[in-house]
Amino acid sequence: MDLPVASLDPVWATLILSILVLIAGTVLSALALCCSKNPETSKQIFAVVGVLFGLLAAGGLGTLFANKSVESAENAAKNAGTAAATQVVEETSEPGAENKPK
Repeated sequence: MDLPVASLDPVWATLILSILVLIAGTVLSALALCCSKNPETSKQIFAVVGVLFGLLAAGGLGTLFANKSVESAENAAKNAGTAAATQVVEETSEPGAENKPK
C-alpha cells in the first residue's frame, strides 16, 4: 500500500508558520487587552505571545537567514576557486614562466 507523502518547500513552510504565529500572537494580544479585569491572565497571555514570537524568530526566520549566508559563502568560495585556478593556468601556460621575476 502506497501512501502519498506531501512535501513542502522549507521556505514556504517557514512563511506559512510565520503567518500563523503572527495571527495567533495578534489574537492573543487582543484577548489580553480585552481581559483588563484580571491582570494575572493578561500577564500570562503576553508571556505566551512572547514565547511564540521568540520561537518564530529563533527557529523559523533564523533558518532562512542562515541558508542565505551559506549560499553567499558558497558563491564566494566558488568565485575564489575559479580565480585561483585561472591564475595558476595563466602562470603555468606561459613559456618560461618559472624563470620570470615576479
